[in-house]
Amino acid sequence: MTGAAAPVLLRPGSVVTGDPSAPVAEAVLIDRGLVAGVGRYDDLRATAPGAAVVDLAGCSVVPGLVESHMHPVYTAMTAGWADCRSPGRSSI
Repeated sequence: MTGAAAPVLLRPGSVVTGDPSAPVAEAVLIDRGLVAGVGRYDDLRATAPGAAVVDLAGCSVVPGLVESHMHPVYTAMTAGWADCRSPGRSSI
């Protein structure tokens, strides 16, 4: 197993935070795959001086949304249907 990846500091044009008290920030610090900080670039740089800086050339960063859902009624209705997908079945 290898060691943890070095922190990464994203330096976009702006960061949309979703926080009404501070709706826009300058940078995002990512450490071990998690957002470790959002705020002023200089402050985050001081927090993680060894972080690799990724300049996003004026692009914006917005929070991601992973929407996971399922359709239980449809799944229940189709659970007994024949699976005719290939290569699972060579013929119908």
